[in-house]
Amino acid sequence: MSTLVLERSIYVGNYLSGILYGIEAYLFAHSVFCLWSQPHAQHQGRAFYVTYGAILLLLTTLAITTNALFGQEMWIEHRDSPGGPIGYFAANVSAWYNTLGSTAGILTNFMADGLLLYRCYMIWGSRIYIILLPCLIYLASIAMAILNTILGALPGANVFRGKANDIGIGWVSLTISLNIILSTLICARLLIMRRRIRSIGVLSPESTATYSNIIAIIVESAVPYTFSGIALLVTSILQNNTELAWSFTWGVFSAISPQMIILRVAMGQAWNRETVDKVSRSLSFARPLSELESGVVSSAVSGRTHANYEAGNPVLLPPPDHLNGSSSDMDISNVKKQKFKLPQPH
Repeated sequence: MSTLVLERSIYVGNYLSGILYGIEAYLFAHSVFCLWSQPHAQHQGRAFYVTYGAILLLLTTLAITTNALFGQEMWIEHRDSPGGPIGYFAANVSAWYNTLGSTAGILTNFMADGLLLYRCYMIWGSRIYIILLPCLIYLASIAMAILNTILGALPGANVFRGKANDIGIGWVSLTISLNIILSTLICARLLIMRRRIRSIGVLSPESTATYSNIIAIIVESAVPYTFSGIALLVTSILQNNTELAWSFTWGVFSAISPQMIILRVAMGQAWNRETVDKVSRSLSFARPLSELESGVVSSAVSGRTHANYEAGNPVLLPPPDHLNGSSSDMDISNVKKQKFKLPQPH
């Protein structure tokens, strides 16, 4: 029964990863179209994003192809090998082309985690202390992955047994812990900014919908990538035979999640340094309407002119003589709040 479950896991993993690969290819093509359709001045970093996406797609193609080839060798070409398909799988899991595919998947993972690390740093206003621990985990995961690949490529080795398996679980644990930490940090930051933006009204409704909706938070924090990684980690620790299906799925999500971020960048809907700086400055100066009203009344009582700052621009309140000498004659509605509107995608 366990061998049948393992075979089903490999089959389902290959099938699902093929579907996800089609999504990844579409996202890349759409991103390239959007990037090169915009004026050069608006996307000075588009060459980087196109190159980054192309490398992700190439590595994913390599991993998908080698998995499909290994499935053909196992189920068709050598199905009568001693032990059947699973016997062939166990004896040849360290074949050169399989190791090549695993290496491609690991490199994709490095690129995805690197981009997620940078996005976390940028969204938190370039605060280096925020990413100190994630950086250390990232470097440790790279070292573990390299060691796991070397041990798994040795003749007669099996990445599902012995030291290679132990190191592999350690690498997966570090990587997914990194994903969880980064996703949590990004989600927390965006949710905090979303709540403050809505309470103060510092952005226009269109900008608020673009930069702080649930889809934006899910994409920016790479939630699908993290959730599939958690499923892989749980099945790896429990030594469940569905581990391979989650492994294949997680591998493709490591390409899809960063490509989704790139697509939002190409469409002008992703958070960037300029957006973070504008919102941070506005939140620093902005004051809720209740505070604004109390400031106006205080101005009328004290007989002095006050300035309330919103969106980085002073909003001067009328002097007391404009209020006919009485705070009760003042119309609070005449104090207009100024909002800035972030550029919208064309």
